[in-house]
Formats: sequence, structure tokens, C-alpha cells
Amino acid sequence: MWLSYNNGVGWFEYYHWRAGTLERAVFFDPEFLSSLLEDEESDEEKQRLEQIWQNGELVIGEMAPYLDGQSEAFDVATYYRFPGWDK
Repeated sequence: MWLSYNNGVGWFEYYHWRAGTLERAVFFDPEFLSSLLEDEESDEEKQRLEQIWQNGELVIGEMAPYLDGQSEAFDVATYYRFPGWDK
């Protein structure tokens, strides 16, 4: 497992060499989806977002789920209880 974060540009890299459920737990948080749906006016866009969350897959070129490097790196680190990421 490897996690790297650069706060100067807001990116992170995460590699995990075995199958797991982290991606769904971190990237497809149901509470975040609820927040997005509340702000969205278009029924078509709401259905599209719900489908993305249901599939639980990151798709090249797709903007959703909306990822933030710092938040996602922190979520990965706390999920695996990495030392030094508890702040």
C-alpha cells in the first residue's frame, strides 16, 4: 500500500495491491451524494449522479464523484489508520 499527498498542488496518489472496499467507502459516500442531490435542480442530473454512486466506479473523464486531493488522502489514511494522519 502506498499513499502520497502534495498540498502545494492538491493531488494525491494511492495504490493498493489487493481488492477492497475502500473506494466505495471513501469516494462514494452516501451523505455526500445526498448533499449533491439537494443542490441539483435537474432530475436528469440527479438520476445520473445516483447511477454513478450505484455503480461505484471511477470513470476517466467523468467529473463525479468530485474528489478533493487533501480530503481524499485524509480519508484513505484514516480508513487504514495510518500513523500521523489523525488531525
